[in-house]
Amino acid sequence: MLDGTEARHLGSLSHDPVIDQEMIREASPCSLWEQVLGNVAQRYLCADDLYMQQTQWKTIEQGIQRLREMAVVEIVFSDDINTKNPDLVPCTPVMWQKLVRLGPQEYSSALAIMKWDETEETVLDMAKKLRTYADAVHGPTHARIALETSSRNTENPSAVGLLKVEEQQVPIATSIVHRRQYRTTRDAVIPIHKMIRELETQGVVSKTHSPFNSPIWPVRKSDGEWRLTVDYRALNEVTPPLSAAVPDMLELQYELESKAAKWYATIDIANAIFSIPLAAECRPQFAFTWRGVQYTWNRLPQEWKHSPTICHGLIQASLEKGEAPEHLQYIDDIIVWRNTAMEVFEKGEKIIQILLKAGFAIKKSKVKGPAREIQFLGVKWHDRRRQIPTEVINKITAMCPPTNKKETQAFLGAIGF
Repeated sequence: MLDGTEARHLGSLSHDPVIDQEMIREASPCSLWEQVLGNVAQRYLCADDLYMQQTQWKTIEQGIQRLREMAVVEIVFSDDINTKNPDLVPCTPVMWQKLVRLGPQEYSSALAIMKWDETEETVLDMAKKLRTYADAVHGPTHARIALETSSRNTENPSAVGLLKVEEQQVPIATSIVHRRQYRTTRDAVIPIHKMIRELETQGVVSKTHSPFNSPIWPVRKSDGEWRLTVDYRALNEVTPPLSAAVPDMLELQYELESKAAKWYATIDIANAIFSIPLAAECRPQFAFTWRGVQYTWNRLPQEWKHSPTICHGLIQASLEKGEAPEHLQYIDDIIVWRNTAMEVFEKGEKIIQILLKAGFAIKKSKVKGPAREIQFLGVKWHDRRRQIPTEVINKITAMCPPTNKKETQAFLGAIGF
């Protein structure tokens, strides 16, 4: 009879019609597994003659089964194998190369570096590595985020978390600022109206009556979508200073250059500033008007002068509290690095779980890597070296030299300042 373990070992080999014919001739009852090993050796002269599936495998479990099938062939045809258990067969570089070649393209880089030498590891050892890799891949960047943030709709551009901290007391303007609404371009009206309704539903904004008012200033993004921004320049002028500050971007780049890194991953928190609750007494100063109705922010607004500083500090505190592995952070952008893809996956998973537990939302599409080349702080990174992205170079090359303030601002925006 065939027990469960033996059936697991057989895989596609159980479909070989010649093996079936050989076992039919056996009159005495014995383990089907023993019959397979004995009769295959009699029927086939070499491993190349043996039927094995050469189609692509798609899941990690299918890959592990394919590796066991290769181990069965080794048991049958190799004189050096002293076990009949495929899990205990040494996994040779040749076996691993065959497995990688038949696997999904997106796995190939990480799997190739999993076994690049002659280290004596068994099929069982490599199966454990494959499962660890599967957990790392699908945990932080796919299934686990989808599961733990399903209520936040992580692929929604307006997805917003709620940081589990006390409502933040922020500096209040020293005088009342009231500015009338600008005339809004027609193309922006419907998208902005939809955004405000959605933010109100999420509790990010609410209707109010306030002596303060700042104008909405819709901005079209590079992908053609609109971004809801409020012009707080006048309010910023009468807002007391804060002593804290965000890190210098250039210093972060120098620090990242000094790290021994071959693989990178980046994490971008979804609407991080909107995730920070604002104390009720601080809200009136952020009022704005849309279609005759006045609203204000219940969360930190994006265009206010101190929002990046406060946001950076709270994210940093959350990561420190969760004992996050080594990383670099610039406001809501985080990068991790290591010498192997697996190590980067593990670090990224740990940081994502800390951020989710703190209350932030993370969009799956904003988790990049592990990769040997990645973009962070507007710069492309590869093997500790930085370079300006090609699209930025092309944009600068196509621009005329600036001749006034507006053109200078456009130029600085193009180069990332």
